[in-house]
Amino acid sequence: MEAGSLQQEMQNFKAETNLPFTFVFALYENGSHKPPTQQDVQIYAQQVGITEFPVLADSAGAFANATPMTQNAHPEVCAIAPDMTIISCGAGHK
Repeated sequence: MEAGSLQQEMQNFKAETNLPFTFVFALYENGSHKPPTQQDVQIYAQQVGITEFPVLADSAGAFANATPMTQNAHPEVCAIAPDMTIISCGAGHK
């Protein structure tokens, strides 16, 4: 799934199902393959047009330890229900 299309995917799903949820997007490295900084996260979100869900830096693997994310494929994203349960996670480009 291409990161830039996630907002549209989220809006389409909400319109079709009337189910509330959000994505959480984890950035594992920056463009130089180094741990991402807050500035890297802000630049990435702005470049791909993400404004409606969080983009987080996770070079330490916290998401991989707590979710089905593996940090082996990029990008990885999880859909999160209002009660904070994971609906689904996916990886790769569309």
